[in-house]
Order: sequence, then C-alpha cells, then structure tokens
Amino acid sequence: MSMDGLSEFPSLEMRAEKSRKIEELWMGYIEDLRLFRTFDIRYDIYANKLQECWEIRQDLSKINIETCSIEEFLENWSKIHNVEYDFLKRMKDFIGLNEKIRLYLNKGRTVDQIMDFVGFRIILKTNLPEEENIALCYELMNDLIMFMVLDKKYIPMRAEPLSDLGVYPKEIIVPKQTMLYEAFITWVKDYVRYPKGNGYQSLHLVVKNPFTNQLFEIQIRTKNMDSWAEFGLAQHQNHKRRRYLGYQISLDPAKLKIEGFEYENGEIKEDTIGLMKSKYL
Repeated sequence: MSMDGLSEFPSLEMRAEKSRKIEELWMGYIEDLRLFRTFDIRYDIYANKLQECWEIRQDLSKINIETCSIEEFLENWSKIHNVEYDFLKRMKDFIGLNEKIRLYLNKGRTVDQIMDFVGFRIILKTNLPEEENIALCYELMNDLIMFMVLDKKYIPMRAEPLSDLGVYPKEIIVPKQTMLYEAFITWVKDYVRYPKGNGYQSLHLVVKNPFTNQLFEIQIRTKNMDSWAEFGLAQHQNHKRRRYLGYQISLDPAKLKIEGFEYENGEIKEDTIGLMKSKYL
C-alpha cells in the first residue's frame, strides 16, 4: 500500500459484498479505515467524516428543521412574485460521498470543505424569457440570504471564488454581471455569472444552523438550467466521471445483498437506501 499520496484504501467493495444492512456497510468501513490510522492520520480523518455524515443521516429531525424553514420562506416568496417552483431535498449517496472524500484527501484539501452532504434545490418554473428567470434567481437568492442569515441567524459559509472561463456552450445565457447584493457575493458560488465549461449554471449557498451545527447547501436554478444539468452537456454523471477519474468506486450490484437495495435484470430498480446515487426525497 502506498501511503505517500493516500492512493489506496481499504476495500470498500469487499466490505459492501459482506454487508447485509446499510449500517453494517457504514460502520464496518469506518472500522476498516480506523485500523489504518497508525499508518496515516488521514485515514482517521476519512473515518471521522463518514461518522459525521452517518450521524446526520440517522437524525432526520435536523434536516426537517431546515426543510420547514425554507418551505415557510418559499411559500410566502412565491405568492408575492407569482412564481411556481419545485423544492427538492437530498442526502449525498454513500458511494459519491466516499469518492469525494478520497479526491479531497489526495488533493490535499480538508474534508471540512465537504459541506453538501445535505442539499436543497429550488427550481423556478416560469414561462418568462430566460433573462427574466435569471434575474428572479438572483432576487430569490438575495431574499433567501436575508431570511436565513439576517432573520434566522444562520451562519453563511465563505464560497470559493470563481473566475470567468470565457468558454462555455453558446446555448446558455450568461449575465454580464452578478445581481447578488455586494455584501452577499463572498457567500455564493455564482455559476450563473461564471458557468462551468460544460455550461452548468446554478447559484449555490452553504449555511450552518447555529443551534444544531447542521451544514447544508441550497441551489437555485431556472428550468432551463436544471434541464441542462440533468440531461444536457452538464449532466451530473458526466461531471462525476471526469472529476473523479481515478477515484471511482466500482461495485458489482449483482453481488450486493444489502437490505433495501434492489437489482433486477442487470438494472438498479430503486436504490431506496441511497447507496449508489444521489436521491432527492
């Protein structure tokens, strides 16, 4: 095993094939990682992050607190602006979480920067021109920050600064400047003004509940942005394949006997336990 780059890990695949319940997989793999802590402290850091996320998963009441706060705000905001919306929530899937932790550790990044285990997505559903939809996204983000941070006293987390790549698909619309309030710019990843090279656009905000210490991410996008992210060049699976090249975890679903995981005729029927894909609830 090479420890210099933390390029090899205890076999998650073998642990998955031996597990019969999702908690056996989580707890068993955390134990496997802790056995390597004497070789490299980063294995213990890895295990601690999994433990943290498992505890969040086990206490859904904390997520429900955030859900109620955001839904309360959205219901009022949508009536004032006469806008329909979809509101989705999810916890990051187990395999995706492990791939992200491995990537961060090998790149020398702290796993404390992984703050999207719990996520909420707001999709504005209007028939307005996209330029007007974009303006509404910014308005919603500004108002949501005022509600969450100023009224509810949630703590906004500083976002990584983005730069203008200048290269993205011509089909997307990019505003000439951000419409975020100046005081809020450092808290929002503005992929609308600074799209990814594949055309991905969205506004991302991470905040922390000061009473529960629960971190969660909120994404805001238009219908067109969501379609581009789900079905276009920016679809998530393509992004994951590129980003996690060399860090992918390959499970053989036919060998998995985990309760709640269904695999039939070569296809996943429905991964109700969130093992292999992000699931919005």
